[in-house]
Amino acid sequence: MSFHGELSRLAEIADPDIGILTNISGVHLAHFRDVDDVADAKAELFAGMRDNTIGIFNNDDDRCRRILEAFQGYAFTFGIDRPADLAASDYRMEGLDGSSFEVAHGRNGSTRRLRVKTRFIGLHHVYNALAAMSAGYMLGIDLEAMAARLADLEPLGMRGRVLKLKESVRVLDESYNSNPAAMRFALLVLAGAAPPLAGGRRVLVMGDMLELGEGEIAAHHEVGRAIAASGADVVIGVGPLAREAVRVVEAERGASAAPQTRWFEKVEEAAPAVAGLSRTGDLILVKGSRGVGLEKVVAALRERFSEE
Repeated sequence: MSFHGELSRLAEIADPDIGILTNISGVHLAHFRDVDDVADAKAELFAGMRDNTIGIFNNDDDRCRRILEAFQGYAFTFGIDRPADLAASDYRMEGLDGSSFEVAHGRNGSTRRLRVKTRFIGLHHVYNALAAMSAGYMLGIDLEAMAARLADLEPLGMRGRVLKLKESVRVLDESYNSNPAAMRFALLVLAGAAPPLAGGRRVLVMGDMLELGEGEIAAHHEVGRAIAASGADVVIGVGPLAREAVRVVEAERGASAAPQTRWFEKVEEAAPAVAGLSRTGDLILVKGSRGVGLEKVVAALRERFSEE
């Protein structure tokens, strides 16, 4: 969804029985006044649904809750921080191999609990899993059956897949898209996952976050502050907006404590440089909007180290 009216038209065409609202954040702001305006556009889906349909909502997101309150159909909620119909807790990262969490579903005065394991890393993927399980539950699929299938599901390339390369180099490939909220979640993963070997470094390769509208510079400054606090040892920016983030990282950390930083205007320059400076045991997060083309960085790393 990038403009007002798109979801109204799609709801008219599809006439959905179930609508899912995963979150509302500052994405595609180039075409909206602010995040509240994004919420109004997303609400079009639920305004266009019949009264006897099902809406599934992220109960941790305040803007999602406001849309839920106006929904005329049957509402089902998921979340982590607030009580919800399907709630996750006790999230644990299992290195770079995946994560696990407990799911609780309350019904008729009793609570059903089960442990879910997944090959995806990061709390943002827990929200995605909860949204999918909520839809499946409303379709009559057993929670245990869904948990078993989730354990087998693998991340797609460019969307959270961990590449295991020789010399114990690990690449977390998030090169498909980026925005401030997604970057913060990815930084939590980078901070929480140890490099494969002692002496390995946490390396961040970030590209421009696109379609953020008039606030794009401020958004990159904010992300720069988050990067400075993340513990990344090497920070590499690609694109003119990423340069703004790198400058903030350097200013926030100070000359003595600053990570190694590099900046490149184009990915064609960055890809061979990243491959050249990477070392045995490094953990490398590659995160950027699709228009930057950071998959070329991932390809250069694979070419240099090859897969195990």
